[in-house]
Amino acid sequence: MTVDRDWMRTFADKVCSPAQAILRVQPGARIFIGSGAAEPMALVEALVQDGGHLRGN
Repeated sequence: MTVDRDWMRTFADKVCSPAQAILRVQPGARIFIGSGAAEPMALVEALVQDGGHLRGN
């Protein structure tokens, strides 16, 4: 098996802003937020600002 070490090229179509990532979360999905040094602060902030479509689910 060959490994493509150029991950930026491999995953370029998946790179998006935190706000765009939150909009991809489907209502009813479960979200686990790690604590401590692993907490993705930009995603948590985007969840608070742009996650209105997830309320009440």
